[in-house]
Amino acid sequence: MLGGIRGLYDGTGLVRLGHRCMNGIVDGWIVNSRATVQSIVTHIGADPRKVFVVCNGIDPKAFASSLSAPEAKRRLGIDPGCPVVSIFAVLRPEKNHRLFLETAANVVNALPLTRFLVAGDGKGRPALETCARALGIADRVLFLGNRTDVPDLLAATDVSMLTSHYEGLPNALLEAMAVAKPIVCTAFDGVEELVSDGRDGLIAPLGDGEGLASRVIALLQDESMRRRLGENGLRTVTERFSLAALGRNLMTVYDGCLGRATVTRDVQRGPQYSGDPVP
Repeated sequence: MLGGIRGLYDGTGLVRLGHRCMNGIVDGWIVNSRATVQSIVTHIGADPRKVFVVCNGIDPKAFASSLSAPEAKRRLGIDPGCPVVSIFAVLRPEKNHRLFLETAANVVNALPLTRFLVAGDGKGRPALETCARALGIADRVLFLGNRTDVPDLLAATDVSMLTSHYEGLPNALLEAMAVAKPIVCTAFDGVEELVSDGRDGLIAPLGDGEGLASRVIALLQDESMRRRLGENGLRTVTERFSLAALGRNLMTVYDGCLGRATVTRDVQRGPQYSGDPVP
């Protein structure tokens, strides 16, 4: 039996107690990034030899839109000539949407036509809307709530961002890369498992709104760089994060665990298990 943890471990109280109890009975844990391994070793006592990294896999076709970029922008009430920067993430503290808004304010100072999409919802939305008003960018930020039209939102996007304090291996970045959208993100633990800075995305230090803004501005002003990073991102997803790669990696883990379990049973049952006579 295998357990699963997605993202750096942050369970507390009874949740952590439950995972510690599970750790005593499972054959191992499947996580989606190397950065997660040490966190579950530290917090629930997992044996690092029994923690298996199986990265997320996605189907790029599932995120392709039938809309052109101008059409997608018009459907959102945005002029096709306006650059669009988006974040796709539930409104939880670790996603640090406040930093996204601070970055937006810095970008608007240089490129006032830029519009910003916040796709996702949560209890923090009222506070974030207040923050946008305080920063003077409320008319440039669209809080879209939970959406089922992510492909169309990606079609409207020129740059996709993630401003998290910490992550596992975020699908939001994979989905943007799968449709060749350039990404800008923070240097959360494990980001290097997905993004090579300057090759298939741009990375800024944690909490650095000015650094994020400078990277976004550079991308919005350089179409060739957007195209290059986007194409490299799509290649990364195709080669390393496909559904086929996910399936192969899972089967490798399952086969390995099954093989160890079989050997263990052989040792425990002795010669009778194989039909050998008892001396």
